[in-house]
Amino acid sequence: MKKGIFIFFLVCCIKSSGISGKTFIKFHKFSYGIRIIPANTSIKNFSLYLPLPATTKNQKLIKYKVNIKKYKIITSKIHKAKYLYFNFKRIPANKKNLDIYITVEVLKKQKKNNLKSILYTDKNYKNKSVYRFLRFNNYINNNHKLIKNLTSELKGASIYYQIKYLTERINSLIKKRARFRGLRKVSHILKYMDGECSDYVTVMASVLRNLKIPCRHVVGRIITNDIKKSWHIWAEVYTNKLGWVPVDPFYYNTNKSLIGYEPDDYIIFHKGILLPKLKRKNKIPILQSYYYTFTYKGRPNIKVKYIWKK
Repeated sequence: MKKGIFIFFLVCCIKSSGISGKTFIKFHKFSYGIRIIPANTSIKNFSLYLPLPATTKNQKLIKYKVNIKKYKIITSKIHKAKYLYFNFKRIPANKKNLDIYITVEVLKKQKKNNLKSILYTDKNYKNKSVYRFLRFNNYINNNHKLIKNLTSELKGASIYYQIKYLTERINSLIKKRARFRGLRKVSHILKYMDGECSDYVTVMASVLRNLKIPCRHVVGRIITNDIKKSWHIWAEVYTNKLGWVPVDPFYYNTNKSLIGYEPDDYIIFHKGILLPKLKRKNKIPILQSYYYTFTYKGRPNIKVKYIWKK
């Protein structure tokens, strides 16, 4: 009886979202956040931002529940991502561990696009908002010799061949490092020839933007029991015919279908920017990762562990 009620509830949620019940094929429920292990001195003005999963054409945030009552919702104007903001004026020394986490329910479907069907890429993009994903910055640029060489090799080819060739070249050139070491410029990545998922996307974006193809980072999580493997960043490229198309260069060697394919266990948090630029960005000097930001006054021996439950 309970199972029947749950299925009925899930179908109702899908229908109420305005999307056909046949499209969404997976329901996810998971929790994420941090555990603060207090130091031997009190912590003052501890602030934390936790992102909420995005709602897109292929993903629907049904609801969320927070274990802490006091928080504010802040929306990043640049990439429209929503964050929950927590603030503690004081966390006493040697207090019990403080857990702050969000439990979310998300509906997700696979996203598939056939890039092979596009033989010619029209560079006159109808969607004017994509032009900002052609710009270079300190992290994504065409200053490195290898970026220029790869661009020359790919000029005139179909977009599918360009992305496939580029993905395979990146995997052959750059040694995988699972540990996130902070944002790195493309010149730094290519100097040491190693990196994790965000680095692979940064190199890909540098070449594709040089080819006048819009490319952006997608920040999210993969639904898995291993918290270390749950953090993930992949890419999206834009065409007039298909819109934004997912590409995952980091896991391409283990799954050759990840060109034009976003699995249903890829949960999107935000798109199109390397760093979350929040409303009070001048008040957030410390970036713990792409996902969570926290600040505090003083230098106590604070320890923070990530929470991840599925």
